Amino acid sequence: MAVILSGDFHGGCCGEAKVLTTKKLDSFCLLHGIKLPDIHYHIILGDGGALSPNNKKSAYWFEWLSMKPFITLVVPGNHEPYPVIYDEQRKVPCAAAGIEGDDNAALYKVYDNVFYFRRNSEYRIEGKKLLVLGGALSTDKDRRKPYKSWWPEELLSPQEEQKLISNTKGKTYDAVLAHTAPFSRLPDIFVNRDSADYGYPVDPMTQIYDRLIETVCCKDWYFGHFHRNKDTESNGIYYHCLYKRLMLMS
Repeated sequence: MAVILSGDFHGGCCGEAKVLTTKKLDSFCLLHGIKLPDIHYHIILGDGGALSPNNKKSAYWFEWLSMKPFITLVVPGNHEPYPVIYDEQRKVPCAAAGIEGDDNAALYKVYDNVFYFRRNSEYRIEGKKLLVLGGALSTDKDRRKPYKSWWPEELLSPQEEQKLISNTKGKTYDAVLAHTAPFSRLPDIFVNRDSADYGYPVDPMTQIYDRLIETVCCKDWYFGHFHRNKDTESNGIYYHCLYKRLMLMS
């Protein structure tokens, strides 16, 4: 059975839902030699935008997602209302979506058939061992209102960072699901930027991930955030940046 991935969704406010229309899905399935019923899971790589207080269209598009013939799982991004999504009343066991997880793993139901992952947790989906991360720096937070359009929980606390590094050290995963990428990989994503000054603020999350890839092994690292489409390879890890495109998990 198949797992598909897509980039930032933003509550459907910028046309991101177009890649999930029936016509687009049929074309995608034809290209990959599968049928629509074969797709059991769709993973959004951050900035899902569910339950956002400043996006009136979000409810419509998530209701639309919930009617798709597969379960949608969302990696937390930076533009997410963390306290609302991670309300304990939304917490459900991984089995609610037919997947498995480690002792720290859980899901948070936001709509029927739509769940957020708990970041920094391990999951097993269709036989694959996955490390789910999440969060990133909002470079435009100076223009946003705290707890209305920006949430400080987008970044890890020092305690969360330490726990992530220690709990994953020496482990091997089929893939990492994240919202952003290691800092050392960004020049490959922004190939038109100066190599000495990437032209964007240093994100603490990307620096954490630089340390993380020194201690874990994985085949693929999937992420969104940068509103670009790019596939690169470094030291045996394939990095996939997605936006307004679908990819079949290998």
